[in-house]
Amino acid sequence: MEKGSRLILTALIGVLLLGGCGTKEQVKLDVDGEVKGNGIQEEQIDNDEMGKIEERSNEKTLSYYIEGELYEKTALLTKGDNQDFSMYLFKEFELVAEEPRKDAVVSKEDGSVFMRIEMLPNDVDINKIETEIPIRAKGVSVDYYHNETALMSDFLEGAVWYKAYTEEFVVSVILIKSKDQPMILTIHTPREKEATPPFLAMAETIE
Repeated sequence: MEKGSRLILTALIGVLLLGGCGTKEQVKLDVDGEVKGNGIQEEQIDNDEMGKIEERSNEKTLSYYIEGELYEKTALLTKGDNQDFSMYLFKEFELVAEEPRKDAVVSKEDGSVFMRIEMLPNDVDINKIETEIPIRAKGVSVDYYHNETALMSDFLEGAVWYKAYTEEFVVSVILIKSKDQPMILTIHTPREKEATPPFLAMAETIE
């Protein structure tokens, strides 16, 4: 390196050091004489931010409608022990393991109010499962029908939904096909107080 170039480079480094006074950033000189800032801290910050984005938060506000009225409630992230998924639950519900590939979201106040979650293998014959949904509904009651009126969300796109009524309860059997992971939801609520929207709001968060 020529003498004049060395003097200019020395002056440049001095200016950078004075400008960075009071900070922890270091100035480094590489083998080619290029001035570089210490990028280790910036790289660490970027990695930390990416981790936060990929990580699901512990709380989330979910919304749903009942008879035209909007409800917005806080739900807590819950990890299932029985099946490999997590979901957000409203505080009045808990996730209970039933058997392999089946869990239930159960009301803490009334055990007869629940949603069974049955995860299906990715290679399942979805057409065969679809034919089983009305059979399951008929097994609950002869008073059953194909529900087409509520399939108006992305989550329910392409879903197969049957309802069955007994004297006391209404049972919805729903095949979800829009998710990467197909599943069957069985929602069991009192007939006089049918409330599937809260369950569907929670089910939509399954990952």
